Amino acid sequence: MVGLLARAIDERIDQCSRASHPGSVCLDVGCGGQPLRASLVQAGYKYVSFDVQQNEAGTVDHLGAIDGQLPASLAERRFDLIVCTEVLEHVANWPQAFANLASLLNTGGRLLITCPHIWVPHEEPYDFFRPTSWALAHHGDRVGLTPIEVTRLGDGYDVLGTVLAAVRLRAPRGRPWMWVLAGPVALLRKFALALLNQRWMKAVIELRTGLYLNTIAVFERR
Repeated sequence: MVGLLARAIDERIDQCSRASHPGSVCLDVGCGGQPLRASLVQAGYKYVSFDVQQNEAGTVDHLGAIDGQLPASLAERRFDLIVCTEVLEHVANWPQAFANLASLLNTGGRLLITCPHIWVPHEEPYDFFRPTSWALAHHGDRVGLTPIEVTRLGDGYDVLGTVLAAVRLRAPRGRPWMWVLAGPVALLRKFALALLNQRWMKAVIELRTGLYLNTIAVFERR
């Protein structure tokens, strides 16, 4: 999912930058180690960061929770673009989070969100949601955000590969001899993963499914 998501985010940042004006300011919500900083600066934005805790480099500008009371240093500011990628699944109070995100946008400003739909639990115990595309559109509309795009990412190959990669095989406890059976299954799993990574397979077999890996959404403040 990482490569798929990185490409999709870069494309949307580029699209948003084309609709922005010189000197536009962006806010990176849940920035962590700030992997998007270079892309946003390169796109022409003045970069501002926000997270619940300071990172190791000490480069987070504002500290606080997006679903709580915004820090005074941030509450009165407005931004032309807000990015909130792979964050909201860890945020418990979505109504407040979306209200805060909307309040931080200029009229006509844009909000870029991504959330996983199929992914292993992570940053536990603060892993609350696997929202659908409809959930993102619903919460955005409630706070005056018009969806420019809500897209599901990942095809059947991506889904099956992600699920298989998350599975580990081992013999049951107390019965190590069962590895005689588990071993061939483990080899079959490795072979399947290698095959799924061959993009030419899509021309041979189409894997149809309603499942998808991630949702990417772009909203505009009305």
